[in-house]
Amino acid sequence: MNYFSIIAASAIIMIGCSSAERTLKYLPAGSADSTWNIKTAINEVTNDMEIKINDSTVCASSMGLFRHGKQMSGVYRGHSVTAMLQADKSYTQEEHTTCIVIIDRDTVGHLEW
Repeated sequence: MNYFSIIAASAIIMIGCSSAERTLKYLPAGSADSTWNIKTAINEVTNDMEIKINDSTVCASSMGLFRHGKQMSGVYRGHSVTAMLQADKSYTQEEHTTCIVIIDRDTVGHLEW
């Protein structure tokens, strides 16, 4: 059997299994809308980050291999959405990524992976 095929298949499975998703709920002040479902997902292998509100991608980016922080922004139904990302690059067991989600200058949530 081809060892390269086995290694490639294992890598693809690891990449797919190493993404993590967190969910927040939010209702803009004075809004007649229903509660927004905010999903934040990060692929811990590639450091790709995506924020979706009600299944619409609002912003997506990659932290890159050697970056420690990044700011992403987008607009959803006329509301500005900002995500501030911070990666702990201490290379210890406590290594993690933090994301603060802000909508219209209102901090919606603080998430960690």
